[in-house]
Amino acid sequence: MSQLTLSATLGPVLTSMKTYRLIALSALTGLIAGLMGCGTPAGKGAAAGAATGAVVGEPVGAAAGAAGGAIIGAAIGESEATNYGPVPKAGYPVATPAGQPGMVRSPYTGRLYDVRAVPHGGLVRDVDVNKVFRRP
Repeated sequence: MSQLTLSATLGPVLTSMKTYRLIALSALTGLIAGLMGCGTPAGKGAAAGAATGAVVGEPVGAAAGAAGGAIIGAAIGESEATNYGPVPKAGYPVATPAGQPGMVRSPYTGRLYDVRAVPHGGLVRDVDVNKVFRRP
């Protein structure tokens, strides 16, 4: 009687495309759930990037989307901006366009922000340094 090894038993199963997709989908679901549960803007941005990547390129696209997920910048009012420190004498710095419509880089950290929902000239908070900048 021949003895079966674990690799000989699992090899054909793991090479099956259906099994691969099931494992990848399970891992993707866990990744997105973990990032959404984080509750931070960075986690939500990465989860949104993962979801977008999943639609575009299945599991590999989801991983790339999560890694490069931009934080979704929310507009804040002039009065709320004072909660993050005094208004700079020269005014709030302006973000740098990132080469994609609605995407900018923070003047403080260089982090990528999706500001499509923020009007031009609107204020956005950099979550890393808790400072405010303007959308160009």
